[in-house]
Amino acid sequence: MDQAQVEIIERKIAEDRGRYYRGTAIVKFEYLHFGSQCPRQLNRENVESLKDTFRKEGCLRLEPKHHIPALIDQQVLDLAMKSSGTVSLDILLKNPKAMPPELKMPPNYSLECIHGRHWVEAGKEILPPKDKWWAVDLYLKDASLDLRRSLSEEYSNSINFSDGEIYQMIRYYKLHTDRSTETMFAEMRWWARLKGKQKDLKMFFARKNFTKALDKLLMIPGIWGGLWIGMLHKVLALKCDEELLRYPDHILTVWSAILGKNRALMRVTDQTTVKALQVRAPRYSKEDLATIEPLFRTGELFSAVRSPADRRNIWNNLQQVEGLIPTIESFFEDFKYLAPTARIVSQLFPKKKRITVYEEKGHTVYEEMYRIFSKHSQKDGEVIVQDSDKTSYTRTGNSTEQFEFGYRQVWLYAWRHFPKLIGECPRKENGQPTPVPQEPSKYRWYELASLVNKLGFQSEQINRLTSIDPFMEIARDALLKAQGLDSYEYGEATFEPYQGQIANIVKTATTRATTTRRPTYTKPTLLVDESGEALERRCGHTFENAYRNDQKFLFLDMLYDPVAGEGKGISSFYVRSSVYFAFFGRYIGSSSTNTIPHQERSTPDIDTENNMPPYRLETQSQSQGDRLQDDHPQNIPSINIISPNREQMKTISTSNEMETTQEASNAIVPYRDQQELEEDTEMEVHRIFFKIWENNTLVDQRISTEMDRPQVEHYVRNQIGAGMQATNTNGRILTEKNCYDAVVRDGTKTIIFIPREGFEISRQMVMSAKQSSKRRQVTREEEPDEEEL
Repeated sequence: MDQAQVEIIERKIAEDRGRYYRGTAIVKFEYLHFGSQCPRQLNRENVESLKDTFRKEGCLRLEPKHHIPALIDQQVLDLAMKSSGTVSLDILLKNPKAMPPELKMPPNYSLECIHGRHWVEAGKEILPPKDKWWAVDLYLKDASLDLRRSLSEEYSNSINFSDGEIYQMIRYYKLHTDRSTETMFAEMRWWARLKGKQKDLKMFFARKNFTKALDKLLMIPGIWGGLWIGMLHKVLALKCDEELLRYPDHILTVWSAILGKNRALMRVTDQTTVKALQVRAPRYSKEDLATIEPLFRTGELFSAVRSPADRRNIWNNLQQVEGLIPTIESFFEDFKYLAPTARIVSQLFPKKKRITVYEEKGHTVYEEMYRIFSKHSQKDGEVIVQDSDKTSYTRTGNSTEQFEFGYRQVWLYAWRHFPKLIGECPRKENGQPTPVPQEPSKYRWYELASLVNKLGFQSEQINRLTSIDPFMEIARDALLKAQGLDSYEYGEATFEPYQGQIANIVKTATTRATTTRRPTYTKPTLLVDESGEALERRCGHTFENAYRNDQKFLFLDMLYDPVAGEGKGISSFYVRSSVYFAFFGRYIGSSSTNTIPHQERSTPDIDTENNMPPYRLETQSQSQGDRLQDDHPQNIPSINIISPNREQMKTISTSNEMETTQEASNAIVPYRDQQELEEDTEMEVHRIFFKIWENNTLVDQRISTEMDRPQVEHYVRNQIGAGMQATNTNGRILTEKNCYDAVVRDGTKTIIFIPREGFEISRQMVMSAKQSSKRRQVTREEEPDEEEL
């Protein structure tokens, strides 16, 4: 920004300060109110830290840098001075004595404080009754918006704002409809607080799909306590956009359900509440419910919600939440669980030219896996589903489901065996030895590649891994690592025979009962005796014992068909399944059932041992809920962690019929012109279908998913860059900019890609496209709605 502009703004603020400043006074805590003008959410960790500081160093309230700026109406100030006896405006302005005068407020009046919430909260808890006051700088309520912003930021310069608070303020000014010089100046002052993280945030803002996903959460200010701007470049570099973008949608879905989709209640949800509910499971865990119930009853949770009806609804909704309650902090922790497996899956397809995280044109892991999906080893109408590392069965399904089921099973294999695929370990358990990183197992890589090949994926990397005999490689390594090879060597004529002998011995090994071979009918349980998984074990990288317990259950049929079990705590498997569904959603392909029915046993994947017991699933004609009702007399409903329903999110109520506190209408950011931001964060989404015309046939190119405009433009841009031409079902050529509006407006929501080489729009293609669209419309009319499912 030009220096001359900065000086103009500074002069104006200085003039406003002189015009609206009315002196300094001592004011008791009971008259200090922190509402919409105070940008900070109450953070208990900050309060506890300040209490510790006050005990050690004393409470320094008279230093000018520790004064609290507050707004007061002139008439109220006149009444207060009259009530205070000898206090006059001259005394307030000049403060002739060492101590400012005490200002006694009229009954039912309070000061609107701009800063100092945590100072006052800490002071309330440790200062004796006669000392419950603070020095306050008084400004008239008529003060300009620019002066209020300046006061808020000036008095907060000594405070370390969290990344979440800085992010919210930058987005507020960025999305503000009034992009005046003053607004941009205010935004720059918040950027200056980032110190070393500015590049990370600029990279993030360049990726519009991620920015808009987080913007949706701006309506819940208390959720931002766990944002970690320094991690954003790692989030972008992972190239798992589809999985990562589901998580913020999942956060919004869960919290909007807790708060009855009421925006007013979302705006006043504070950090204390979010921290207390984070990764809790009040529907399943009796311990969690018993922990939060007294906090809710005393008003510590959702403290700004006073209406008995509202609180009753929130309490009922809390007990209906499926899975762990997610937050932005749990997102960054669970990212650590996703990242190692992403590195494994990324080694199955060709490496692309390195691009920066500023760019969106790089293909994601999901897109790259789709590119190498050829269906070469799958039968039409059948989907392969693993039920152990060695066996699988088939169910009916189309080509889209073949890919979607296969894609998820590749990830699950990587989660089951990541310690032997890359040099990473589970987290150390207390009182147990530290896990030691292992060398990558050639057998596990061979087994993964063989599975991926069987599921219909093909690439040079997969072919290379499957062409290597893992047992011969194990034997070779054993011979070469034998002791004393610095002084000895094998003869050329004997090395290969020895290698073959050792390989044959290794092949005779049988599977332990403790590995991923499950005993017949064994299923994971959601509940366990005693306390179950502690809070610190419910997000982030998995712990060693949890990894070993859950390894044999990380298969699709187990994730979708657990047993409730008995107990008051949640199991480690409950945690794993919650995290899985947060990243991958519940629905697979066009399947909308809560279970994965199997129909036909296929041959084993690799090296079936003779001693393997016949494993089978029970008939799944019952619904998930009915089955769990039979298994568990307490009738705990089934786990049903559903991927975000964006249509439901779009209809979040904007009414403010419920009674809340005064802050409810304007507390998301420190100023009131918030409607524009809410309208900006509401993104229209539709289920978009992508097809490709090749060999005179129209086939699905990828699964249809709920997408907003930037996501569609991003995908179409990638396809055009890969040599495709986009059209609608009438053969009209589309660009990345007009494709979304065109297919939504014509009602088909279908984009067709034609290879640009030999590009031709034929009558046969147009007719095929129209017939496909009509069939889909008929199917939608016959099928029940998503909400019914």
